[in-house]
Amino acid sequence: MSRPDTGSSPPAARNPYEGVDLERNEGITTTARELPGGARHGGGGKFVLDDVDRDADSLRGKFDVGDGRQLPDGSAYQHARAAWYAHEDDTVTPPDSSTEYAVLTRSYQHPAEDEPDEYAVTLTSSRWKAGAGQGNDYTPWYSYDLTVQPLEEDGSIAWDRTPPRSLSLKLEPQYDELVHPDGDNFRLPHGEGTLVRVQTTWVDQTEELLQRAAHLLGHTLNYGVQQSDVVSDSAAFSKAEVHHRVTEDVDDDLALTIRQSAELLASHDADVETRGVHEDSRWLKSKIRTEDWNQLGFPDLDAPILIKLYYPDDPGHVEYPLNQPKLEVALDGKETVVDDETGRTVEQMIPWDRWDEVMAALDEILLSHLEWADVSAADLIADDYSDGAQNPRTRWRHPEGRRYWLRKHYESLVPALYREATRTRTDLVLDILDVVRRRGEVTYEDLVTETGAAKRTIREHVRRLDEEVGGDDPGLLSRSRGAKTLVAYSSRFLEDLGADAIDSIQADREELTEDRAERADDRVRQHLEDLGLAPEDAERLLDAVSETRVYDREDLRTVDALDDLRELVDDLGVTVDLEASKDSSPSEKEGSECADSEEWVAFTALAMDGETLGFALDDGAIDGDDVRIRTDPYPRIAD
Repeated sequence: MSRPDTGSSPPAARNPYEGVDLERNEGITTTARELPGGARHGGGGKFVLDDVDRDADSLRGKFDVGDGRQLPDGSAYQHARAAWYAHEDDTVTPPDSSTEYAVLTRSYQHPAEDEPDEYAVTLTSSRWKAGAGQGNDYTPWYSYDLTVQPLEEDGSIAWDRTPPRSLSLKLEPQYDELVHPDGDNFRLPHGEGTLVRVQTTWVDQTEELLQRAAHLLGHTLNYGVQQSDVVSDSAAFSKAEVHHRVTEDVDDDLALTIRQSAELLASHDADVETRGVHEDSRWLKSKIRTEDWNQLGFPDLDAPILIKLYYPDDPGHVEYPLNQPKLEVALDGKETVVDDETGRTVEQMIPWDRWDEVMAALDEILLSHLEWADVSAADLIADDYSDGAQNPRTRWRHPEGRRYWLRKHYESLVPALYREATRTRTDLVLDILDVVRRRGEVTYEDLVTETGAAKRTIREHVRRLDEEVGGDDPGLLSRSRGAKTLVAYSSRFLEDLGADAIDSIQADREELTEDRAERADDRVRQHLEDLGLAPEDAERLLDAVSETRVYDREDLRTVDALDDLRELVDDLGVTVDLEASKDSSPSEKEGSECADSEEWVAFTALAMDGETLGFALDDGAIDGDDVRIRTDPYPRIAD
């Protein structure tokens, strides 16, 4: 049944590029795509007020600063200074802190209409980087911080929380007489007055930085900001952010997409800072910070931009939807420019009039990563400050060529794959790669069953193939940690290339699947003999396990002592003499003194290096109980 024609049409998608001019690398092509735009979150910037010409006499009518204190003018900085003097005998100190705060009010109302709660506003001072005087006469000046703080139901300040729309100001002096502690003059790029630094959240435009600062100064310090006092070329920002919350179902796809971006940036010789913490006890899934997003076809800003996928610090104490993963793209620092006077490269905040330019670039990076990860509008989640899938749609320029770049990048890893699969010291790496190739995604337990190798040995090979082989990041394999760690090729591209490579290697060696199975049986058989089982009993037990579906190689490979085999042997009804074998069991030898007939030499006297010894231990060529290490000088080894 079709819907009736109401005569209305959906609103046109927002164009983030209107009125801005973005530069890209030559040869980049883009296509127009649409998705709901991200929520604009954090914002941080600064401006200078040219306000030292204001009369100081009015301050004494506003604040009791005490006798003998002289305030030179009525600037915003001097207002904060006067408020601190007026409250210096009535400060509070939060738990587990030594910082003293003056509470200026407990009834501050946020200017946003949808913020009905009342908040406290605190003031604190801290020693600043400049002061007045020379040598022994040097006296440091102070900066002052105004912070909006939430209140508990009993009216006390909730020091461990921030308001939904956070807001804080730092007021810093700008006076000609200021010098550094070493006597060097303090540079005033925008003249005398008050430098105001603003940090807040849910910012759509830079004008909101000034509006919120003016509102807070007016209601707490009784200071009126005049637009004419703002030094226009001082207004700049260094923090801006867009984000979407997404369902948990797509977080692994997004993490992989971010990792692939890091791989491509690295292959383009970009300067990349990456981090990914996958442990269940941590919240950060993945993160990239770089100034070189232009290498992937995005606009060239010459400023660091980060993308990160993360959960809340403690998801167990956050309710839906705020406990859902969040994909965030943010300006994370200053832009790099060339100083016209000195010719040197310097960092500086970005002028306010370029806010739309930066936000267009952030929108593009955010929405393109959602597109690459195949995240649809249905996967976006609304919260108290964002409508998620119902956000106004944004029509952005999506960079093309990523699939081509990824294939070229992964093709460059094929030689490393060949080297690993044809290692002369062990066939285990080839077997691991082959199992992953055949099954797509496997657990460590699957690999133990399929290869017959020790789990610790498999874990180390997988770690190396993930973290080291083919470069620092990526490797041939990837690990996704959850209830169980899942091992797979780091890309679908590499999975296809890896299949071709392994097929070629196995064809050259005229190797069949049975050969890998025999190697797996050999590893398990050697393990059982190392435990002390007679060779004929080890063979008999292995044959019995292979003929049943109840047990597999992992059940034999993971036992640490002969007694651990007793239940399995009884279930299978196989005749194995566990008691007669105990005399040669390593568990009986462990910790005993070396027999007189045994010959022991220092490792440095042997014609092998540590890597060779490691492989010999992994393959069972050397029994682990025949290698001893003195631990008392190295307590970390014994832990």
